[in-house]
Amino acid sequence: MQIKTTTERLDIDQGDFPPVPPKNSKRRTLFPFAILFAMVCAILLMDAILPLRDLWFKEALLTQLGSWPVLPSRILFPGWPLIPPVPHMPEPRPQVIQSWEQLPLMLGSFVLVFFLYLLALRRLPAKVSHRFIFTSTVLLGFLYILIPIVTSTDLYSYIAYARIGVIHHLNPLTTLPTAICRSDEIYNYVYWAHQPSAYGPTWIILTSSLQWLFTLFGLNHIIPMLIALRFLGLAMHLLSTLLIWKISGQLQHPNGIISPTTRLRATLAFAWNPLLLFEACVNAHNDTTLLPLILLAVWFLIRAPMAMGPIMHSWTPVGADLSRPTPIYRPLLSHLVRDKFAPYAPFILAAAMLALATCLKINIVLLVPGLLLYAWTQEPVSGRLKRVVAVTATYTGLILLCYAPFWQGGAILHVLSVNPATYRTINTPADFLGHFYNSIMCRFGHPIGAPYICSPAERIVHTQGLQPATNDLTALIGYPGEHIVNTLSLGIFVIIYMLLCWQVIRRPGRISNVQGLIRWMAVTWLVYCALGSPWFWPWYIVTFFGLYALIEATSGDSNALFDLVRWPAGTETYFMRLLPFSMLSLYCFFAFATIHSFIPGLPGFEWSYLSGLWAWILPLVAVALLIRGPQGDRKGPHPAPHRPRPYYEDERGITEQRIIVRAGAVWSGVGTLAVALGGKRATLTPSSLCGRPGVARPARYTSRQVNLHSFCL
Repeated sequence: MQIKTTTERLDIDQGDFPPVPPKNSKRRTLFPFAILFAMVCAILLMDAILPLRDLWFKEALLTQLGSWPVLPSRILFPGWPLIPPVPHMPEPRPQVIQSWEQLPLMLGSFVLVFFLYLLALRRLPAKVSHRFIFTSTVLLGFLYILIPIVTSTDLYSYIAYARIGVIHHLNPLTTLPTAICRSDEIYNYVYWAHQPSAYGPTWIILTSSLQWLFTLFGLNHIIPMLIALRFLGLAMHLLSTLLIWKISGQLQHPNGIISPTTRLRATLAFAWNPLLLFEACVNAHNDTTLLPLILLAVWFLIRAPMAMGPIMHSWTPVGADLSRPTPIYRPLLSHLVRDKFAPYAPFILAAAMLALATCLKINIVLLVPGLLLYAWTQEPVSGRLKRVVAVTATYTGLILLCYAPFWQGGAILHVLSVNPATYRTINTPADFLGHFYNSIMCRFGHPIGAPYICSPAERIVHTQGLQPATNDLTALIGYPGEHIVNTLSLGIFVIIYMLLCWQVIRRPGRISNVQGLIRWMAVTWLVYCALGSPWFWPWYIVTFFGLYALIEATSGDSNALFDLVRWPAGTETYFMRLLPFSMLSLYCFFAFATIHSFIPGLPGFEWSYLSGLWAWILPLVAVALLIRGPQGDRKGPHPAPHRPRPYYEDERGITEQRIIVRAGAVWSGVGTLAVALGGKRATLTPSSLCGRPGVARPARYTSRQVNLHSFCL
């Protein structure tokens, strides 16, 4: 008994699958390039504004190669003073008034870039291919690389630690940059001069390898290494984009949804994200390198035989030989299939990727319990303990192996006592509350508290010549209010983190598949950025956007991320689109004007202290305003269907649904197939057509043309 039907040319709701013009339409061909051209112009405008001197950002040394990096600034702002090419070069001090005048230009350029970004997400997914996304991302990333300033001095710290290891033959995980203050020019550009590298062996080995290559060819200057790190950031961003495209294609199958438009939108949202491109290609932060390691861990899990076995079975055509692997399920380590250790290989490889990520940034350890719980919930039950032991042994063993050459009698642990994240707050609600409390107490006659003896690195480099005589971090304890809010924020995060772990322990089904693991990791990292990291900067959230791209590409409902957390319906997309804007625009609070101006009526309260509210409260407030409709309820910009259903969408935006009923399927006593023509609903009642045994699911669509190719019993 076999039924085979094909449904063609279905009308679908706009939003997730907008209608598109015919293939031969010139508008369809030129519109993506028009959006790309507009984005290029917006980036060039931002390139022209950021080097303005009164904003007082750090120079990226590109002007030492010539005046061409500031050519957009000279064209659009002729005669305006620009940032000096050498940081310690004597220059007139920036003026607060002029800085306030230039600040709206900076914010306006960010708004323009994000407007075009949102327009591209709305209109391009149904009109472009993944090749267009990758090619255009390379172009946009190259434009970001040419921006002649940096908004964070971490880039110079990366170079300094690499030079400490390669040129000076010292241990970068235990040696302070002050050890090279008289023999290396990079010291003049490093702010964190009194602490060793806060990044682990993975990053040290990678950057030291680049420095060794340049040294081998006699290129010991700073500029080649700076440009190389920017190109490395772009390469890692492209690698993450490729992994998101590949993983999302395989993750769509368990949901019964194969939608190239949704997949392209999620990939485009990540690839063109202005925040991610800025942090990868301008500041070259190592969080961009961290993300591919996490995505590779997901990649190994999704290609595992145990994880993909049910998918292969349910999506294999009738009469296919199930003993042979399908194209979707060609495991990367096919030579281990017959080995007795093959069932544990995916978990071991995933644990190895997380171990390398932890050796880059220690906070990745927060994601490891999710992998352990996922390994515990997999079949067969008899192998649970072995899988958990394999993951634990691989993770801890690889970390010990990586740190062993740098251990130096335990001196490597000294960085924990001087890392500002252990006792300082910045860019978080806790930071705002601490300074606000300090200011209110001052209004009542109490001392204003210890000022910022050492401001954040980004703040200090903007105020060159205003640094204190010493920046020894061990002597900086902050003010009492900062300690209180720091401890309170960490305590709240620990409680929420324990609840997230308990939730999946109590209900293992939430994390029994890869989608559940990704969702748990994304929520955990978002909560960590908001509460668990009182010392927060925009690049910390790069990992979250990579994980969310996988959720966006594969979820069958609009609230998939917050299945673990209560969240108003239809608001997730708004929040996720506004969050990168609020994060990138944080840099407006660290221009010269905002850190040298105080809010009237609040003694000692700088405008820059509002950054914590701006970063996290702005998206929530904006979402609350956007979702308020005439009836008080509005769906998201891309509403999902009421229930996910198996369908396939071709390149023209037209959905074609193929349903195969195998012999022996349980019909639950119902063997009818009702097809209503002429604009009425088509209902498929056999339970075997619904994806779940014993559950009948109506197909909620209107059919213009339904062709019954074959009906065979």
